[in-house]
Order: sequence, then structure tokens, then C-alpha cells
Amino acid sequence: MQNINKTQTINKAIIFFNNNFAVILIIISAFLFGFAFGSIWKENRSSLTNLPAQEEIAGEQIEQPREKPDNVPPVSEDDHTKGASNPTVTIFEYSDFNCPFCARVHPTIQQLVDTYPDQIAWVYRNYLLGGINSLSGSAAKIGECIAQKNSNDLYWKYISQIYEAANSESGIDNIEGYYEIISNLGIDKTLIEDCTDTPEIAQLIEEQLEGARKVGVAGTPALILMSSDGKYEFIAGAVSYESLEDSVLQYFE
Repeated sequence: MQNINKTQTINKAIIFFNNNFAVILIIISAFLFGFAFGSIWKENRSSLTNLPAQEEIAGEQIEQPREKPDNVPPVSEDDHTKGASNPTVTIFEYSDFNCPFCARVHPTIQQLVDTYPDQIAWVYRNYLLGGINSLSGSAAKIGECIAQKNSNDLYWKYISQIYEAANSESGIDNIEGYYEIISNLGIDKTLIEDCTDTPEIAQLIEEQLEGARKVGVAGTPALILMSSDGKYEFIAGAVSYESLEDSVLQYFE
């Protein structure tokens, strides 16, 4: 009798399974999907906790300087400056011509200098992420030659047009793009080409890079605000106009 009951029970189970196969399959699939999704979510959650804050990522520069910004090399006759001749605040900018965040912050600084022309001086220096032999290194060499062979005013027009191109999404992806800019500015291309290969130009840019490293610059754009009475502030990334203005205005008081 027991064997008959067991057989009947097994037969009922088989019949139930056959009649409800689709439902059982759905339940099993849902369980497996939930388990897999939970594992993936847990893994992604763990990896996200190791990322820097979004505001740090946006500036492409998350390290604070290793040295005090007041150790920044003083302004020399080789520097490119604009704005106030006797400033309350000097903005030292270390940038790379192929850095999109540098292109974003360039008009912001320009607007600030235009708003406070008698209080702010702007010093532009190269910090080449790809080194002196990169495309941005070529742009830097051309710029230094423009300053030496032509004028500081044309230098600023040249770099502004580079960043304008970047912000318009047309960009510049070869050296001829930079020479097209200097042609539009009425600059002799041959004169500049002969200049860019000189060791003096390479040395000038290397000195800017070394000065940036000593201060602790590790990415671009890196801004150092320095007041006339020795106060300073390091700002990393493509900050907004309002944020940069707030930082500058504290030195006017």
C-alpha cells in the first residue's frame, strides 16, 4: 500500500509540474535575474565609492599643490601678462592648449579682467600634459615665438583664438590649424617656423613647466591667485565666473 501511495504522490507531482511548467520557469528566471542584478549593483556600488567627487572630476585636476603657491616663480619679462600694471590680485594660469577645461575657463578669466582692469593682472604660463613634443607643445612654441618676434598683444590674440576654436567644437587637431590662426593675424609663417626649432624656445617652455612642478601643479587648468600683500589661493579646474569672482573679491577688502 505504501508503494502505491508513493507512486500516486510522484504521479501527482509530475502532473502538477507539467501543468504549471511555464509558471515555475518564470519564478526560477526571476530569482536568477534578481540574484545577478543584485551582485552587479553591489559591485558597482563598491566601485563608485572609490571615485573622487564630481566637482573634482569636472576640473580635471584634483590634487592640491605640494608646495605653497607663494613659491610660484615671480613675473618676469618672458611672461605673458595683461590687465593691471599695479594689481591688487594676480591670476597665474597654468594651462594646456588641448585641454577642454582650459578652453572653458579662458573666457571666464578674460571676463573677470575686463570687469576689473585696474585691480587684476593675468599671467599665462604653459603646463603641457603631453610634454613639449605634443601637439599642444607645438602650439606653445608658436605662441612663444609670436611673443618674441611680434608682440605680447598678438600672443594673447593667438591663444584666445585657439580656445575659441575649442569652445566652438571645431577644435584644432594638427599643427596647420595653429598656422592658419597666425596667418589670419597677419603674422609671417616662415619667421615663426624658423623660431620654433630653436633651443631657446624649448628652454623657455621647460622653465615654465619646471616652475609649475615646484609649486605642485599636477593638472590643468591650475590657477593661483596672489594678492599684493602676499595672500594666495590655489584653484583647480574650470570654475564658474561667480566662483572665481568671489575668490578674487576677498582680496579687494
